[in-house]
Amino acid sequence: MDEIVDEYGDELQPVDHLRVLVLRTTKPASDLLVRGDADRADAFSGLVADIDATFEALLHKSIDDPQERRIIERSHVLRKRARR
Repeated sequence: MDEIVDEYGDELQPVDHLRVLVLRTTKPASDLLVRGDADRADAFSGLVADIDATFEALLHKSIDDPQERRIIERSHVLRKRARR
């Protein structure tokens, strides 16, 4: 049981945090597009910075499962491509 808890804390929790951040970006982005609300642009920019930092932390983290590592790396590449 301790092993499962440790794995969640070490590997899965940062991924869950990233998922939440990505989902949270949809609201300010929608408000910005619909209403042109400048405050929402600031909120969106802050969330984007948090996503960047979380990806960087994940990329430098030791992840035992090679498939999980590839998924994180591929997600990072696709995100960078989408931002262009």
